[in-house]
Amino acid sequence: MRLSVSFAAAAVAAALLAAPASAVSISISSFSPTGYAGALGGFASVAASEDFEGFARGEQGGPLATSVGAFETLGGTGSGSTVTGTRGNTGTGLYLRDRSTHGRSNTTTGGSNFLDSNDTFGMSWTISGLGLFDSVLFNLSDVGDTGGNLSISAGGTVLDTILKGRSGSLIDTVLISFGGFVGDATITLEKSKLNDGFAIDDVIVGSSVAAVPLPPAALALVAGLGAIFFAARRRRADA
Repeated sequence: MRLSVSFAAAAVAAALLAAPASAVSISISSFSPTGYAGALGGFASVAASEDFEGFARGEQGGPLATSVGAFETLGGTGSGSTVTGTRGNTGTGLYLRDRSTHGRSNTTTGGSNFLDSNDTFGMSWTISGLGLFDSVLFNLSDVGDTGGNLSISAGGTVLDTILKGRSGSLIDTVLISFGGFVGDATITLEKSKLNDGFAIDDVIVGSSVAAVPLPPAALALVAGLGAIFFAARRRRADA
């Protein structure tokens, strides 16, 4: 499975003024309630969280808007028993599930829901409108048998973690650190097979350190850049 991260350049420009970005890093560990709580304890602030408990079970016909951003399928038609074993499931969209299936499961204490890739090629997750953040935390289940590597790439940096050959029922906790504050990010979880999948749950978007306010000079620079952008856009429209 391939996990990639990209940033929206316009939104990141202001964020970079607040804190210079360095290399993106990713850490993966076997899930446990205490381990997840420890990782969450490393956040200085939480911009948004999502455990999918507020959604009704069923296949998603389009992007799923959540408190941590929008999730949508990368395409392909799932053909595994997760799809064929669910009445009315076309295998063309992500699926909100409320019970464990084929190694995919909920990780919320007292909860039941999770978002399933539904044997498609995976999912794209777009984070925006939450203010500045520098870290993302989430749990992935059943990634060990989806095929290929789990990799993350952003800003020219690529990191790989081999997940092949592991038990498919294992759950991993993933922590992505962007190396500086960003305003938007797109995380892509991609795999190559259409007869297997994975699930995501207990997502956190936040900051490991307190946000650094922009100095007046930086605010003026951002405002000036915005004015130039809109003026250029207006000239193109008039032309």
